Amino acid sequence: MLEYFIEKSLFIAYIFELIAALAGTYYLNKSQTQDKGLKLFVYNLWFILLIEMIGMYAAWNYFDDYKTFPGLRNSVFASNYWLYNSAKIIFLTVFFNVFISRITSFRLKKFLYGLTIFFILSCIANYIYSDIFFKAFSSYTTISGSLILLLCIGSFYYEMLLSDKILYFYKNLPFYISIGAMLWHLSITPIFIYNRYLNMTNPEFVNFHIDFLRYANIFMYSCFAIGFLICSSRKMVLKSV
Repeated sequence: MLEYFIEKSLFIAYIFELIAALAGTYYLNKSQTQDKGLKLFVYNLWFILLIEMIGMYAAWNYFDDYKTFPGLRNSVFASNYWLYNSAKIIFLTVFFNVFISRITSFRLKKFLYGLTIFFILSCIANYIYSDIFFKAFSSYTTISGSLILLLCIGSFYYEMLLSDKILYFYKNLPFYISIGAMLWHLSITPIFIYNRYLNMTNPEFVNFHIDFLRYANIFMYSCFAIGFLICSSRKMVLKSV
């Protein structure tokens, strides 16, 4: 297993996830911000890292031939799809909140929060009434979540353009978060549509998926880390848009 992780350079993406989480913690300590949305976002980065570590059990079982956890062989928990499908809802909801919380229009904010509730309930319903939860990454969760996230980011940009805050966008932490999150979802979402082909009978697709996801993660978490460090150096508590 260790040789596989080294060969595929899987550890690199985890390193950047850790860097982003550490940079976020540094930002919280340095700025002493009371912004609940940003605090939750940083906590979410650590949660993502935790899920990544737990999710390794599937690879461990594969290379260990289920010697450590024989009870998982042929069970619905043999793969880690259930773990990521559950966590994906949480990840996306936190992303939504970062941008919705900065929107000043009450009607727009209410609409987006309502859309968030619908997203959560519809994803749960999709897991219950389909066979996707244990068998593959949910395309519905990824696609609908990406569309709502783009809508939230678009609303965030629109309100920023209508104010003088656009002149100081480079001091705005959510701007860096939006760049990383938006480009990641625009590039990765089309690939997840074909996630049912993500198995050892399609090694070419598996290798492509691994390589593309690694570079996408490096870019996204780099954007987060850069934003945290830039805003920390300016000692800014961002309450903008």
